[in-house]
Amino acid sequence: KLRYRLAPLSPSAPQVAATAPERPRPAPVGGGETLVADSAGVASAFIERFRPYEPTYVAIGSGRENTKAQVSFALKPFGGTGVLSHLNLAYTHTFFWAFNRPSGPITTAIYSPEVYFDVPVGEQVNVAFGYRHSSNGGGPADSIDANRLYLRVNRQFDLGRGWRLDVAPQGWVFFGTRGIARDLDRFWGNGGITASITQRNGVKLALYGRGDPTTGRGAAEVFLSYPLRRIGGDVGLYLFGQAFTGFGETLPRYNERDTTARIGIALTR
Repeated sequence: KLRYRLAPLSPSAPQVAATAPERPRPAPVGGGETLVADSAGVASAFIERFRPYEPTYVAIGSGRENTKAQVSFALKPFGGTGVLSHLNLAYTHTFFWAFNRPSGPITTAIYSPEVYFDVPVGEQVNVAFGYRHSSNGGGPADSIDANRLYLRVNRQFDLGRGWRLDVAPQGWVFFGTRGIARDLDRFWGNGGITASITQRNGVKLALYGRGDPTTGRGAAEVFLSYPLRRIGGDVGLYLFGQAFTGFGETLPRYNERDTTARIGIALTR
């Protein structure tokens, strides 16, 4: 048995006009799952749980491997408000492409899976504790890896007019084997700091530094980005610049000093 009741339309309710059917677009389905349909079929994921982590970009410039590319993302497997809601899984893949050499070989890569807890402490402070593995994917004869437990604190400062400053010191300890790089800690150090100043929908400048004060060795890397849509057109990409100086940009040459500068395009920053 079915019973229907017709209710009068509220004067403030929007009028619905007949329009042509729209193409499928991402929409929350079934408690958070997002469906995306295109020529490859239908794919789905809990998109709201994914987010950018380190910058994802491709940049070309100087150095032995003149092209550097990186893909990085993080996700939260658990929702809610319990302890597991602070658990994050992340992955960063960085590879170096000698585009200026014959056949343009990909010379080396850094694989960095990560798991960490990120807990907000107040409105402008986050504290993270986690584990990160970084390796070059080599075999017994040339493997270099770093297993680290780290503690990181990020403090945000609201500068007004859409500007913010973030400062994130961190420290770590190595454990386990390091392949053929037994003295990796002498060049990477046991601590670092990231600082960035960002204008929403505008420029972002980020600086990362790490090192070992006892050996005087370390590295610094700077990133500069600007939304291409501010230059012209509705483009969801960033103009991106990256520069590095110091030790350990690539794992096989962790004990050699390099200075590089590159420019390219970023998907996230």
